[in-house]
Amino acid sequence: MVTEYIEKRVSSTVKKFREEFRKNVVTAMLAAFAFIIALAWRDAITDIINEFVKDLNITEGIYAFRILYATVITIISVIGIIAISRWSEEKAAEEASSRAKKIKE
Repeated sequence: MVTEYIEKRVSSTVKKFREEFRKNVVTAMLAAFAFIIALAWRDAITDIINEFVKDLNITEGIYAFRILYATVITIISVIGIIAISRWSEEKAAEEASSRAKKIKE
């Protein structure tokens, strides 16, 4: 009886650990891919701005363009973070609602 209880507890703990481990690995992998994508876009945008500056023969205001670039990227990133956060909160609320319904049944 005690042995069965211990086996169930250990099995349950191992299962929870595996689930959390898998979630964290997936999150880390997605973050790595997102980082690679961000670097690719960074290079592309930087090249476009450099060509734009070269075509207009603007060498004195390069820092202003870099600040503008950083500002635009920051605004886009903040909007993305807000959208993802809201989506994540909605998903968590749906899961909580689903769990509550299961408990009531």
